[in-house]
Amino acid sequence: MPKALEVISGHIANVNTLTNLTTNTGDSLNVRSFNDAKKAYLLNTWAFVTAAGITEIHSPRMHDNVHAIHARVVASQPLPLMPMQFPQRLYSTDVLTVQLAGDNTAGRIQPQSLLVYYEDVQGLDARLMAPADVYARLVNIYMVETAITLGTGGDYSATAAINATSDFFQANTDYALLGYVPDINCASIHWKGADVGNVRVGGPGTNLFPHRTARWFAELSDYYNLPLVPVFNSNNKGAFVVDALMSQAGGTLNVTSVLAQLAK
Repeated sequence: MPKALEVISGHIANVNTLTNLTTNTGDSLNVRSFNDAKKAYLLNTWAFVTAAGITEIHSPRMHDNVHAIHARVVASQPLPLMPMQFPQRLYSTDVLTVQLAGDNTAGRIQPQSLLVYYEDVQGLDARLMAPADVYARLVNIYMVETAITLGTGGDYSATAAINATSDFFQANTDYALLGYVPDINCASIHWKGADVGNVRVGGPGTNLFPHRTARWFAELSDYYNLPLVPVFNSNNKGAFVVDALMSQAGGTLNVTSVLAQLAK
């Protein structure tokens, strides 16, 4: 089955009342069309606001189309806002409304991301594994740092190949992306390439819990009992890219991808 894991993002400016997200380049809040016999889930969401805020996510197919998922957002910490292990089911072609309120100081840019899983969706077909399958093929742990120049306008940063800063990958070898460790706080961090369906896989950009983000994808898999660990081949390393999402602050992010080298 062509499964997929996808990060979708948007942002608001300096508003402290609930405001619809402006979606980022290439993203849509329309749920992808998929086989109704299969399932899709909103696994989680996180936001990066510079003053304590609120987010709401609703749609015609969710609990209600007024508030549904309502969560308080902690200032300056993009932490998961939904209960792990208990995802929100999504329905083919449903249209999500995502609203965010944050800091109304002039010049503020405040992003939010959603993490969606499709059990069977045409056109993507990501390589995703369960942690037990990764463990069965584990050869070595490889942790590689990539430098990212962050944007300031709320959209995704420019990309950098995962091997752009350091490259000691073994040739023609599969690597599982267990998680990541950022050196600074940002809104969201992502990886993209043909191996994962050419959509972004990723997680919150917090540097507060490195022991958790270092196994982000493995932990997601454990919580949801789904194969959510992305896998790519080192022959594609130059096109397996990293980008990130940031507030108006910009700056440089050094993110360490935590990888498991897999037996051939």
